[in-house]
Amino acid sequence: MNFQELQKVYFKHYYKKNILEISRIEQREIAITTFEAESMIRHLSFNNIDALQRFIVSKVPKHIYHSVAYYKYPDNPDMDGKVWLGADLVFDIDADHLETEVCRDIKVMTLECLEEAIKETKKLIDILVNELGLNDKDIKIYFSGHRGFHVHVENDIVRELNQDERRELIDYILARNFNPERHIRRSIKGYVILIRNDLQGLGKRLFNVISQLIDTRYLDPKYLKYRDVRKLGKLISDNINVIERMLRVQIDEIVTMDIKRLIRVPNSLHGKTGLRVTQLDVKDLDKGSEYIIDKAIVFRKGMLKIRLLENLGKIRIMGEKLDSTNKDNIVKVPTYIGIYLINTGLGEFINEK
Repeated sequence: MNFQELQKVYFKHYYKKNILEISRIEQREIAITTFEAESMIRHLSFNNIDALQRFIVSKVPKHIYHSVAYYKYPDNPDMDGKVWLGADLVFDIDADHLETEVCRDIKVMTLECLEEAIKETKKLIDILVNELGLNDKDIKIYFSGHRGFHVHVENDIVRELNQDERRELIDYILARNFNPERHIRRSIKGYVILIRNDLQGLGKRLFNVISQLIDTRYLDPKYLKYRDVRKLGKLISDNINVIERMLRVQIDEIVTMDIKRLIRVPNSLHGKTGLRVTQLDVKDLDKGSEYIIDKAIVFRKGMLKIRLLENLGKIRIMGEKLDSTNKDNIVKVPTYIGIYLINTGLGEFINEK
């Protein structure tokens, strides 16, 4: 049995015992990729989860997706013929796209890099709830099964947003065209500070960012002196790139803009990592990357024998340190680590007959 066949057996066993989660499934397009071919099979439709589950156990896909959109005829292969009825508001935060040192040029997804994605996800949730006034009950957070997080917003208000309206929302979340330096203004009497903790929206966000860089007492107008405000203005000017990066949430704009996007099905398996697309709450995010990965691990039983195809150095795989990390070494690893290493091209399966 080759590795592809073995992984398919693991996946089939999982889907026999675990139910997928899709709201209003009868109005969603379903799509899959198989182990036999990487091309996507689209325009599938199911009246209920049970029907989808039987199909999944029969076909055993490598990846499973559903549309963020709702359609009148989801199985129509012509996109216009589907008749669009609305779409969830979906955000994708991908760790290896983040502008941080720990996520740059990494061979594998590290816990440290995933922590950066957690920070961005928490920033996004804060904006959605505290700045945009969305109900947190309408917001669902998922670990994507690989490098980051998906955030779904499902309610009647966002469902009707068109692409232009979603673009405006993206611009706000990215703090696009927002100039922090304008919040220190010259006046006849000197300088006026417009960064206060009683502001809302972007003003409040700016206050929180500046508070991480300097003593917050320098932001209280009661204690500010002329020279302090000048120093604050210079601090903003000197750190403008850092401040702008901290103000925005690093989301994949294309995903949020696309009202006909396909997104991974919650509780399905990521074909490249073998990890589960796992629903989380904010408290789970607070517990950190190691806790989240642990929740997403499925195949804990058994070991796989593999040959390492690259030097992995001191990198931990899903929080685990390997006994040997040198290229061409043959190691036995837990099944979930073996699936990840083989599918990411870092390891080669050795079949023990």
